[in-house]
Amino acid sequence: ILAGSKTISRPLFTEAAPFRYNESAGTAQRQGNQYLKNGANYNLDLRYDFFPEAGELYSVSLFGKRLVDPIELVRLNGSEPMFSFVNSDRAVVAGVEVEVQKNVGKMLAAPALKDLSVGLNASYLYSKVEFDEETLNEKGVPFYPTNFRRPLFGASPYLVNADVIYKLNWSETRSSTVSVSYNVFGKRLFIAGAQGTGDIYEMPVNSLNVNVQNNLSKHLSFKVGATNLLNPSMVYNQEFEKNDVEYMNIRKGVSVNASLSYSF
Repeated sequence: ILAGSKTISRPLFTEAAPFRYNESAGTAQRQGNQYLKNGANYNLDLRYDFFPEAGELYSVSLFGKRLVDPIELVRLNGSEPMFSFVNSDRAVVAGVEVEVQKNVGKMLAAPALKDLSVGLNASYLYSKVEFDEETLNEKGVPFYPTNFRRPLFGASPYLVNADVIYKLNWSETRSSTVSVSYNVFGKRLFIAGAQGTGDIYEMPVNSLNVNVQNNLSKHLSFKVGATNLLNPSMVYNQEFEKNDVEYMNIRKGVSVNASLSYSF
């Protein structure tokens, strides 16, 4: 499959609203930039899918993007930490993605595992964003980037997602599905530095989640799950010439949820 497209990225309300706010307690203030422009994204994708059996998949895809005026979170010029949003001049993104879904019973020739499946999705990504010094006065906020060329905001160099799913059919109308998922991402730009202050990066985080879906009847279902079971530290480091310095270190905690639903 070969596909090409052009999409538009519009500023969010919090990115464009001209007032100061704190995203959460204890964090530095942010302010919107009312002069943000819509970003244009030119996309090209090449994908090959192979389905050896029902419910199984092998997939490889190559992708590339050219971004004009992408919106990024940056530190503003000044002595106090203040963050806002600007349009970078341009950026390029390219990468490869591989996806595999397999039935364990067929893979191991074990009929007892016919209801167990595993999946893996992994991608590698290269990105580069650029600023032109002559356009800095057009950004709408006071910003002089520390790095005029660097990775794109929020773009991880690698992503890995894996899952294990087991489905047990109790009867024609009753079944249970247990899924365990794991994901990790490479360090990604969190805030672009200004006036010589280093860029701030979010470091890799490992995440583990469990969900159990129970279909109690044709119409009634019960779901329970737990997310972020590993509860890892989310570390943000700021770059300096010799050593990185920890900017922030937080834990989100484990989240448990349950729901009961009825479909008509």
